[in-house]
Amino acid sequence: MNHTMNTKGLIEKNEGFTLVEVIMAMLIVLFGFLAVSMMQIMAIKNNANISQKTEALNLAQDRMEDIKRNALDHFAELVNGGDSQGQYTRSWTVTPLNSITKQVVVTVTCPGGKSYKLQTNISNFKYDVS
Repeated sequence: MNHTMNTKGLIEKNEGFTLVEVIMAMLIVLFGFLAVSMMQIMAIKNNANISQKTEALNLAQDRMEDIKRNALDHFAELVNGGDSQGQYTRSWTVTPLNSITKQVVVTVTCPGGKSYKLQTNISNFKYDVS
């Protein structure tokens, strides 16, 4: 603690912070804010990526359900194809595995070029209930 004598001979305390202490405190606070802002930027980017992935997988699931629904009556007509849904491109490949089973892979490509796939096997079983 610094003490000085005033003109009347009394001791006074010098209280407060030095310039160096103030600058160091400001730097510490600045680095804290910088760290928090970097975490926020990363969170925003991750949210955008997750939203894009969710949209792509929803589009793939929708197409897969359409193919499964149509396969009941039109199994022989299951063929490769593709379409666009806004900024997303959807394609599907149908590969015969044997006479009654086909493998279907639906791929959705996002605007940034990243792709997501769903795959299933569809079989054509017809039962005669007579």
